[in-house]
Amino acid sequence: MARYNQWQNNGLRDHVKVMSEEELRQDRGAFFGSILATIDHIMWADRLWLNRLDPAIAAPGAPADAAAEISVADWLRDREALDDQIIVWAEGLSEADMAGDVVWASQIYGKTFTNARPLAITHFFNHQTHHRGQVHAMLTAMGRATIDTDLVFMPEN
Repeated sequence: MARYNQWQNNGLRDHVKVMSEEELRQDRGAFFGSILATIDHIMWADRLWLNRLDPAIAAPGAPADAAAEISVADWLRDREALDDQIIVWAEGLSEADMAGDVVWASQIYGKTFTNARPLAITHFFNHQTHHRGQVHAMLTAMGRATIDTDLVFMPEN
């Protein structure tokens, strides 16, 4: 799933590199509004979940207004580095790392949650896929051709 995440984000990067700042910041009616706000949310949540899964990995700050805070250049650089970090983290997981629970506090819900570690890891990757699907829909609505999103068509398969 870490390699899938990187593959899909590489496809998004190809679009982000050639789109104007205005196109990326335009409200397109998605949950986070714009493409840039959505992809920044994914990156912020990836950092948050990595910290929950491995407290040795730094947690992100509070979520910012992504449409105002992140630059395209920063997203391109930071996303690539984070994808590399996710792969290193995933490749380092052992059978023992899959045991136990992840306990985390939600500021949104104002309570603490306990999830089995495999479920939390699955959620980490599913969350990325969910929001990338929103970006895919926004790009498709703009008439942009996107890469295939099916796991079975990953280049390494």
